[in-house]
Amino acid sequence: MHRRHLLLFAYLSIVPCTSTTVPGTSNLNWSRPNTTIAAATFARFDADGRICVYTHRSTHLVVDVQGYLADAAFDDIAVDTAGPGFLQVHDCAARPGATSNLNYDQAGTVIAGLAVARFGADGTACVFMSRATHLVVDVQGHFADGALDDIVDIRVLDTRID
Repeated sequence: MHRRHLLLFAYLSIVPCTSTTVPGTSNLNWSRPNTTIAAATFARFDADGRICVYTHRSTHLVVDVQGYLADAAFDDIAVDTAGPGFLQVHDCAARPGATSNLNYDQAGTVIAGLAVARFGADGTACVFMSRATHLVVDVQGHFADGALDDIVDIRVLDTRID
């Protein structure tokens, strides 16, 4: 007997509740059942201050609102991957690859993410990619000096696909 493996790619989109169509982009993607994925995203609220969540497949979901931005502060777009991999945003003087800010597990995956990264003294940051991908990077802001206590990067469990 042959077993067939079915890829259950799924996604969710967060939209203003007054939106009449689901956008062609997503705020979170997943490709395996019974997976817990933490993510941060920006979403537009409608005039009544509400958002609605469209899910491509049934899922359990927890949504926490962290804050608000002024209208038109951001616009989301889609990107694409060449295969499984990860990327890391880091101070250009630091050695890349020890940790990741975003993981992608297959070609053609579109993943939205948000990272907090340390910039170098010259105000620049570098992006390390383990595999080719299209990438959109928007700098949303920065913390004042001393506002963020960074900890030493330690990988407790490596679930990345080689």
